[in-house]
Amino acid sequence: MMRKILIVLLMTVSSVALAAITEDNPYDVSDFDKEIQLTSGSIYPNYSEALQLGNEGACKLTKEVWGWGDENCPAIDKLLLYAAPNIDTLVIETPRNIGYVEYDDWYMENKDEYIAEIVELIKANYKVQSKRMNQELEWIKWIVYPTLVEDKNYMYYAYLTSQDGVKNPVIESMIYDRKGYIHFQIAPMNLTDSSSEIEYRSTVESVLDIYTPDMGQRYADFRTGDNIYKFGVMGSLAALAGVSWKGKGKAAAAGIFGLILVFAKKLWWLIFLPLVVLFKKLFRKKD
Repeated sequence: MMRKILIVLLMTVSSVALAAITEDNPYDVSDFDKEIQLTSGSIYPNYSEALQLGNEGACKLTKEVWGWGDENCPAIDKLLLYAAPNIDTLVIETPRNIGYVEYDDWYMENKDEYIAEIVELIKANYKVQSKRMNQELEWIKWIVYPTLVEDKNYMYYAYLTSQDGVKNPVIESMIYDRKGYIHFQIAPMNLTDSSSEIEYRSTVESVLDIYTPDMGQRYADFRTGDNIYKFGVMGSLAALAGVSWKGKGKAAAAGIFGLILVFAKKLWWLIFLPLVVLFKKLFRKKD
């Protein structure tokens, strides 16, 4: 039922935002009920309510709803809705083939200092996109501190955001593979800033479980001679936050501080928010 309501809302939102759009399915929404081949792996449905957006529909949605640009669209491998019970929106990005990521620098003594720097840069990027979207966007606090799950080769964290005073959790995760990593952006539902770390980790794993790397592309498939990412796991964490990592133990701002916006160049890092929030806001204004 919720799935059908969402489709109707997507159509309505389009007509509210752009009156000229009259197509019955402007975002190319359809059931996610069979395997989909992505750039370096496949995704398999494991939830009956799941929906997918076609490539053009996903690009259109992210521009109209989240304020992304045309340049951002090539970074989207797939956009899914209700991919798992606690998932509102899921964006799977195209692979970042930066090289095999080693974990050794995750255990350096001053790791927390650099994570604190990254937070300040996240806040700066929120301010920039706030102006771009003409909305008040704010990074508030960690819900789950950056966590490396080494035995399963993924990292994740969760934080609380505010969009014009409406607070929402956002989850960022990445699966490491032989050539780099795949970034998963997750807007959860049924989770709050008081939900437990176990609930967040379970939600992340419910998403990562639908993804299977192509043969020979798993993290464990590394072979001597493969390219190794020289900035380590901390460099990959920084990249998710829009930070240019110049070397282990040395971060350089890629937001206001450094006068170079990541999303103005490669556009890997962009803010996104749950679609449910958009619907509530649009219909409140309409009323």
